[in-house]
Order: sequence, then C-alpha cells, then structure tokens
Amino acid sequence: MNSIETEIELAVSKMKTKDDFCHFLELLLQDYDSNLEFWQNQDLRSFLVGLQGYAEGEGGYMVASEGGKARADSEKVYWATFADMIAAARAFA
Repeated sequence: MNSIETEIELAVSKMKTKDDFCHFLELLLQDYDSNLEFWQNQDLRSFLVGLQGYAEGEGGYMVASEGGKARADSEKVYWATFADMIAAARAFA
C-alpha cells in the first residue's frame, strides 16, 4: 500500500466535516494522477457503474455486517447530498 492509499484510508476513518470530505477528494485526485494503474474504473462511465454496484451492496459495505452496523445504515448518511454533488459535478468546472 502506498502512502496516498494510507492517507485515503485515514481520511475516510476520520471524516466528519465538509473540509474533511474536500481533503479526501483531493487525495483521490492525487492518487488518480500518481497511481492510475490501481484505478480499475478510469473513465467516467465505468466509475459510475462501479459506484452504483458498490452502493447496491456488491462491495459488502452497504449491508450490515455480523457484529456491527454498516456506516451506510447510519442516520448520519444523507443520500440526497451525495446524489446532488454527483449530479452537480456533471457541469461544474
């Protein structure tokens, strides 16, 4: 695991604010620029398909696990916020 991957994991685990989320996005951009071979979804369509599959539970993240509750089931998740950001990003430069 490279240092950016470690930073990404740490950023996710400590995420609480909008600034934290923006920092996380910056780390993803850095990772994309320096670690493109890791990215299986290198174009927008495949990225959105991967995002959809993961949100539907194919990654195991969006379903409750034994001994605990998945973060996606938390009351703090506002799905409309994610949808709004992704929709706005289509034309935001």
